[in-house]
Amino acid sequence: MAGGDARAVEACRPVFETYGSPVLHLGGVGAGQLAKILNNFLLTANLAAADGAYTLGRALGVDPAQFAEVVAHGSGASFAAARLLPRSGFDLGAMAQHAGPLLRKDVRLLADLADAAGAKAVAAIDAADAALAAMGHPR
Repeated sequence: MAGGDARAVEACRPVFETYGSPVLHLGGVGAGQLAKILNNFLLTANLAAADGAYTLGRALGVDPAQFAEVVAHGSGASFAAARLLPRSGFDLGAMAQHAGPLLRKDVRLLADLADAAGAKAVAAIDAADAALAAMGHPR
């Protein structure tokens, strides 16, 4: 995710490609950073949905390991759902220490940007806030 002058991004592309693919030029200065914040915000909201599904499944008697197999091969599959596997205890606690503060930072930044622009994404912001709360890192 890169922003800035297109020629500058192209000149840097070989360096960028040594650690990321694809290299995407998203527009002017700051566009890459904004896309990064939006991406992490979406991950956080998706984590809340995945955590909620595992929590409901357990409450309804569905084995988390079997449910994880269903999700991995079903329409609910996502990067976020894949983070909640046996090694994490099928909840957000395992990632809270490292990811929680970083995701909180990006959700805060996005919420502030949305407020300043008068943009509304209430359901996604509520979901991201739920994930942060579950990790012990409320916005």
